[in-house]
Formats: sequence, C-alpha cells, structure tokens
Amino acid sequence: MKPFVIPALSLIAGLALGAGGMFIYEVQFGGTPKPAPVAASALPDESTILPAFKVRAPVVTDDGTLATYAVFTVQLAVAKDAAERAPELVPMILNEINMRTYQTPLAKGADGRMPSLQQFQDIVSAAAKPILGQSVLAKVMVTDVSLDETGPI
Repeated sequence: MKPFVIPALSLIAGLALGAGGMFIYEVQFGGTPKPAPVAASALPDESTILPAFKVRAPVVTDDGTLATYAVFTVQLAVAKDAAERAPELVPMILNEINMRTYQTPLAKGADGRMPSLQQFQDIVSAAAKPILGQSVLAKVMVTDVSLDETGPI
C-alpha cells in the first residue's frame, strides 16, 4: 500500500500547488489583456512608397574583420510630387549606401546577433536625403533582413 500512497500524495500536492500558483498569478496579473493602442500612420498622406530594392551590406566583428554580408530589403516613402523622378535615383542611392557602409560597416553583436535595424535605417536615410532632397524622403522601411553568403543578389 505504501508504494501507492506516496505517488498519490505527490500528485495531489503537485496539483494543489499548481492550482494555487495559477490562482495567485491570476489575482496579481489577471484580467483580459488590453489591446495595444493603434498608432496613426507614420506616413504623411502626401507620400508614395517606391518599389522594394535589395542592399547588401558588410557586417564586421569586433576587431574589424568581415564576418558576413547582410541583405536588407528596403522601401522608401517619398513625397508624391517626386514619385516619378525617385525610381531613377535608386542606383545613386544604392551607391551612396555602399560607400557609407564601406566607411562605417555594421558591427556584429557580441553574441553573434545581427546589427541594429535602426542603425541601418539611419544609414539609408542619410544616404538618400542628399540625393532625393531633404523634404522628399518621408520614411525608410526595412522589410526583410537575411544573411548572404556573398552570392549574387
């Protein structure tokens, strides 16, 4: 009988502790979760989103050696009055991004993580504003990031 009593008591005690923990958690943090507030569109009404293009950028380690390349898919939101002229300037923007990432490459994190997307968005924004114009570029959107094994884009 003793071999049956100890597992049964352990099971009952485990269920009681689990139910008590769940009850305490529900009292502390319970309730229905509140939905996140919906932010207004960050894009101005008078803007157009250009077709996506890919940018390959070097990612370096702490000592400055090349770790890998990252491929970012980027879209630019521009003012509607400049939307016809802007696609023609994408190759110049790509060149400027390449020059900036060559001078200041993206650093790989200590734990091997990808670099900050905000850092890359700042690079793209700084590269595109002189070419498109300060008031033309509304927003830079990075829609995809992947590691590249130096293959063609």
